[in-house]
Amino acid sequence: MGARNDVSHNTPLDLFNLSHNSNGGRCSEEIGLQCERIKSSPMFAIQLDESTDVASISQLMVFARYVHRETIEEEFLFCSPLTETTTAADVMNLVSNFFSKEHLDWGKLIGVCTDGAPAMLGCRAGFAQLVEGFHQCLAYLVEIFGSINEVNTRMQGRDRNVLNVTDSIDAIKDKLKLWVERLATRNVRVSFPVLHSLVDKKAPSASLLTDIKHHLNSLIAEFERYFPKLDPRTEQLMSLTRDPFRRNVHEILERLHEELLELTNNSALKDDFKELSIGHFWVQAQRLYPNINLAAFKMLIPFASTPLCESAFLAMLTIKSKSRNRLEVEADLRRALSTKTPNIKILLLASTDDVLDGLRCIFAQSASRTVSSVIDFCLELPCWEHLLLGCHD
Repeated sequence: MGARNDVSHNTPLDLFNLSHNSNGGRCSEEIGLQCERIKSSPMFAIQLDESTDVASISQLMVFARYVHRETIEEEFLFCSPLTETTTAADVMNLVSNFFSKEHLDWGKLIGVCTDGAPAMLGCRAGFAQLVEGFHQCLAYLVEIFGSINEVNTRMQGRDRNVLNVTDSIDAIKDKLKLWVERLATRNVRVSFPVLHSLVDKKAPSASLLTDIKHHLNSLIAEFERYFPKLDPRTEQLMSLTRDPFRRNVHEILERLHEELLELTNNSALKDDFKELSIGHFWVQAQRLYPNINLAAFKMLIPFASTPLCESAFLAMLTIKSKSRNRLEVEADLRRALSTKTPNIKILLLASTDDVLDGLRCIFAQSASRTVSSVIDFCLELPCWEHLLLGCHD
């Protein structure tokens, strides 16, 4: 009798496996498939960052970018807690252990992008002290922050690579130098229109111009220090990647001369270059021109900033709330961050037997259960949410 009472207190949801082990098992399978794709890629890069969740646990977030079939993909790779300290050695150990477990080749890793550099605008000049008490300087601050934020925005999001980020950095460095040149003629109207309106269309004071010039030169020095000039070979590879049809064969490595001549005389590829994105074009070209293609991949695959990790931390804060602060987030985070389309047919085939077994148990427990109550219950089953768990390869 005691056993029957135990069964009668079970809810219908208890008949379905919603355990962390079940979810984690699916996660392990997905990681394995993803790592197989990374292994088949000629090279790959990672982006990583660390932040603290609502339970005051430091979490390491890692994304990967690699070539799969006919595109360059970037996907969430793994999330793991930093249980003791958050030193570079701790991060390295986590990444190394993951690589070892999944048999990823360090030799194919061509880029590691991390955050944590000192704030550029909090540099040695002490900009906050410079603008204190001066409305005109504050106007300048608003404008210079706006320009820096525009650069920052262009560096964020998916598909940001060394090429387009370098373009944004070079542009702001050239603008800063131009603004310094204009200050020599006391001209702020074009560079800083808000400041110009505050000085009532009169030339700003010499002391203000000196302070602004000092700060602009400090920013230029900081940009040059943090983003030094590229070596000639890297610049050649970047130019080749941006537009291989405009490169002089003698400007690149000698071993690539023949392939570049073949590529630049391929009319079909020339048409593709006009229609496709740079990444898609080079993936298409890899079969015909493997050597020059690998050189281009070295420019396209490495991450240049960490917005994916930052977005993942926002998702983590939603999933791992104060009321669920003991949750291990990696499996749920993988679902939330996936860019894949659910493969409904495969999921239905895989889950049908489990659902039917659960329904049989429901009817066995209560023969008096009405059809409408069973339908209502089925609509609330978590298996409907599980349709979102599988993805196309």
